[in-house]
Amino acid sequence: MKSILAAIVLLFASAAVHADSVITVTATNIVLNNATLNMSFDYDVTTDELVPGTTSINFLGSNLGSQFSFFAGFDGGHFIDFTDAEGDFLQFDPSNEEGENANLFPQIGSYPAWIVDTDCNASLQIDECRAVTGDNFSNGLSGTLVVTDPPAATTPEPGGLALLALGLVGLFTLKLKAA
Repeated sequence: MKSILAAIVLLFASAAVHADSVITVTATNIVLNNATLNMSFDYDVTTDELVPGTTSINFLGSNLGSQFSFFAGFDGGHFIDFTDAEGDFLQFDPSNEEGENANLFPQIGSYPAWIVDTDCNASLQIDECRAVTGDNFSNGLSGTLVVTDPPAATTPEPGGLALLALGLVGLFTLKLKAA
């Protein structure tokens, strides 16, 4: 019985878990020469990694975006690279920020479209990346790039779980006394 009471005390004393270190990066209608890119991903600034299963890359009118996968992230979110089987790169590069916005990432807010770029493999004769974007290298010319907090998760608070546990212990105790 003492161990059950200790577990209840631990449940009451446990702190709520918050995902304060996760941000959402959303690029909307980023123009890369002939292509328009929509992209989003969640990024954990504590672990310096993408949150698995949150990446969406779409070049309008092409299946090129579905071919990109996460390649590497470096130095606190600078140079978050995606690549495809042909050796093309799609890069989110907030280290290119200059002036008053330099070194602001991962702060919540808007960023210039030109920190998103493509670097198509120039050694291939036929390359879908070049066919879609129209060039070997393209910086974002226009569009919207924002960093926001992700939508709040509907996780039960530990206090509610403790009340549920206490109720179950009470029912269990009544059942033992009745037997």
